[in-house]
Amino acid sequence: MRFLLQFRTYFLWSLEFSFFAEFRVPMLLLIANLLIALAFSRKGLRNCWKRSHWLVFTNLVLYPAVVAVGAIFSAEPHAPKVSRFGEWALDAILLLTVLMGSYCVYVMRGLRWLALSILLVEECLLFGAMFIAGMAISGDWL
Repeated sequence: MRFLLQFRTYFLWSLEFSFFAEFRVPMLLLIANLLIALAFSRKGLRNCWKRSHWLVFTNLVLYPAVVAVGAIFSAEPHAPKVSRFGEWALDAILLLTVLMGSYCVYVMRGLRWLALSILLVEECLLFGAMFIAGMAISGDWL
């Protein structure tokens, strides 16, 4: 039961992270970039889109995984002890998202600007989740 409560709390906090004043402007710029990329690649979507291009959205699957790592390996408030495995898991997920993103941009010929725009928005959301999960694992809350 504790895991579900922490998961829900960290999930909501990581979504709220994108509404911070320092984070709002870059996020809005990335969303504007995504909309411009969609407008310019509208014809290319019909001609170039393949089934394998849906892989560009797989980074969103890792969002709950990041939050779950933060909830499972969170430090106790009384005696914060950093979980090395939790830190390693976050680093592995970060590396996986970067590698998957690079692969998707490479594969999506003709739609690379769109792929990069989608991936940058996804990475910003994931960095918010990684920030919350990292604070939970280390026990150092801002």
